[in-house]
Amino acid sequence: DRYFLSTQVYAQMRGSSLQLDFLGAGLLPADLTIYLDAPLEQRVARLRGRGADAADRETLDGATDGILRRLYREKSGSPVVGTWCTIAVGGQSVAADVASIVARLAIMGEAATGRQP
Repeated sequence: DRYFLSTQVYAQMRGSSLQLDFLGAGLLPADLTIYLDAPLEQRVARLRGRGADAADRETLDGATDGILRRLYREKSGSPVVGTWCTIAVGGQSVAADVASIVARLAIMGEAATGRQP
């Protein structure tokens, strides 16, 4: 559940010391969690293009971006996450990013089933 992971990460980023990892034991683990790793500059451009809200804007400085990245890495090993897959995006168009994501998922699917396309 991406909300479980994101809620923990953003709460910690805002200073909460509440640890909820134990609740993950009661959740069905994800098969796959995809972390889209976009450079800060690209995130800023995309969020401004769609109209960033206050919650978005608080994440758009280098220090906060670094904290969020660190917290997501720390949570990536949580059992509720399942298989963690980081995909670098943002160096190209959104359509090209989507194509990269689909290609990466196809490769992962092939590896999991032992089949070739």
